[in-house]
Amino acid sequence: MSASGSDRPRLFAPGPRIGMHLQVERVVRETPDRVIYLVNNGRRRWHAVKCWECGNKHSPPTAQACTYCSAPLGFRRLLMTSRWGHSSKKGFAAFARRRIKGQTLSGPLAIYRYNHQMLAFFSWDGENLLVNEPAPLSGRRLLAMAFQLADAVQLLHNYGVMLGHLGSQHVLLGSDGSARLLDLDVQEMLSRPIVPSADPTLPPTRDVRALASLLSDYCPVEDDALRKLLVSMRRGGPRTADEMAGAVNTWARRHRAPALRSKSAALSDTGIVQHRNDDAWTWRALGGGCALYAVADGCSGPLASGLAIRTVGRLAEKRNTGVPFTLPVAKVLVGECFNAANQAVRGAMEVSGFTGSSDTTLCVVARTAQNLVVGSVGDTCAWVLRQDKLQQLGEREQRVQLVGGKSDVKPTIIEWKTLPGDRLLIGSRGLWREVSENVIATILHEEPDPRSAVRRLVRAANDLGGRDNVTAMVVDL
Repeated sequence: MSASGSDRPRLFAPGPRIGMHLQVERVVRETPDRVIYLVNNGRRRWHAVKCWECGNKHSPPTAQACTYCSAPLGFRRLLMTSRWGHSSKKGFAAFARRRIKGQTLSGPLAIYRYNHQMLAFFSWDGENLLVNEPAPLSGRRLLAMAFQLADAVQLLHNYGVMLGHLGSQHVLLGSDGSARLLDLDVQEMLSRPIVPSADPTLPPTRDVRALASLLSDYCPVEDDALRKLLVSMRRGGPRTADEMAGAVNTWARRHRAPALRSKSAALSDTGIVQHRNDDAWTWRALGGGCALYAVADGCSGPLASGLAIRTVGRLAEKRNTGVPFTLPVAKVLVGECFNAANQAVRGAMEVSGFTGSSDTTLCVVARTAQNLVVGSVGDTCAWVLRQDKLQQLGEREQRVQLVGGKSDVKPTIIEWKTLPGDRLLIGSRGLWREVSENVIATILHEEPDPRSAVRRLVRAANDLGGRDNVTAMVVDL
C-alpha cells in the first residue's frame, strides 16, 4: 500500500534535463524514501562536455577524451538516486565526502542539491538492481555474490561506515557475474574502524546477518545445503564480513553448488501507483523433493505480511526432517502455518501496543510427491495451469478473514492431485486485479522458464495499470 508522505517529491518525467549535463530516461525503482532513475548526457545545456570520471566540465564539444584525465567522452548513461529525508541525506553526504573506493563498492560520481532532494549519480554499465531480479539465483552466483558483497561490507567497516538498512535495492548485478553495493543507507560515519562487538544487534555482526538474510531470499528451494549455510550465518556465526567471506570460500571448496535449472521462481514489485511494497513471499524445502511455498499481502503495511512469511519459513525449517511428506502430514503443516502466523502477528501487535489494523492475506501451498495442499485466507490466490487451462485452487475471499485479525483464522484448505507438466502459480491481488486469467494462462504457456514467466507476469500487471503491489511465484510440478 502507498506510503507517500507530504514531503515526497513528484517524480521526474522522462525527458526533462537535470542540471546542465543530464536528462531523465525512466524510473528504475521506487522505494518509500527514494527513487532510482536512469539518466543520460544526450541533451546537455552546458557549452562543453563534462567528464564524469574527474569532474572536468571544460572539454570541447567535439573532444573524444577528457582534456584533463584523458578518460573517453561520449554518450553515457548513469543511475541517479533521489532521497529527501534529512537523516538519510546527512549520513550519505558524510559518506560521499570520504570518497571510499573499491571494486565491489560504487561511490557517487557527483551529488546535486535539487530543492529539498539530494541527487546522487553512479556509474552504470547495463547492470540490474537485485531488487528487480526474480529469485532464485543459481547457487554459484549466490556464492560469488556473498564473497564480493562481504568484501564491500568489510571495506565499509574498515572506514567506519555504520550502515542503516541493507537491502536488495542496494545491490547491482553485472552480466559478468559481478556484484557491487551502491546508494547506501548510512547511519553514521565514525573516525575509526568498526570492530566486533559482543552485541549481535550492532555492527559489524548486524550487517553480516543482514547480508546473509538478503542472500538467503534468492536461494533456490532445491539447494537446501546452501540455504542452511546462509541461515546459520543469519542466526549467528561470522562476526565480521571477513569471517563471512572466509566461511563462504571454505564451504564452496567442500560443496559443489547444483547447476540444474530451478523449477521455481518468484518476483515481487511495488507496482506503478504505490511507493511501498507490502507483499512478502518465501519457499522452503521439506525433504524428499517436497516443498512449501507462501505469499502474503499486507493490508495496512509490510509488518504483518513480513512477520507472517518469516513465521511460515521458520516453521517449515523445523518440520524438515529430510523425509518425504505424506498428504496427511502436509495438511497438518499448512494448518499449523496459519495458526503460527496468526499468533505471531497478533502477539507482535499486543507487545507493541499498536491499536490499529495490521493484518495480511496469506496463501500457503505444500507440495508432496503427487499432491498439492493449498490453504488461503484473503485474496492472495493459487492456480494450476494444466495444458492450456488455468484452474483456480479454492475461492477468492474478499479479505473478510485475515491473518492477524481479531478472530481466529480459519483458512480454506483444499487438495489437488498433480500431473506431470502441471504449473503452479501463486499471485497477490496486484496480479489478478490487472491481468485476466486468459492472459495469465497465455504467459504461463508461452514462457517455459519460470524466471521469464514471473518477470513477464509482473510486467503485464504494471503495463495494465500497476495499481497495487504485485507478486508472482511460478513452480513447475
